[in-house]
Amino acid sequence: MILRWSAPRRYDDSRTTLDLKKDLDGYELFVNNSGTFKSTDKPVVWIFAIDAKGSPVESFSLEELDYVFSANQTYYFSMRSVTKDDVVSVFSLPPVKLTLKSS
Repeated sequence: MILRWSAPRRYDDSRTTLDLKKDLDGYELFVNNSGTFKSTDKPVVWIFAIDAKGSPVESFSLEELDYVFSANQTYYFSMRSVTKDDVVSVFSLPPVKLTLKSS
């Protein structure tokens, strides 16, 4: 399964333009079973904002997190973007819900 998003084009204030290559460092991906995310939560993975070819990253394969998942469980995903100056966005809303079934 692939998680997809649109890279941010503005800071959270909605007025200030965000230059993806100059300003954005990456994304923090969070996973839990409640769907409620707090600023004290730790991300399960860091995703760089720009790939090796200089293109914005706007997807992530959840197969890379197989070690986190168990069958017959529901998981919620949320992200925060982080600038090179360590400005952290709010959590993406609503969280993405995924229910895994046993195979």
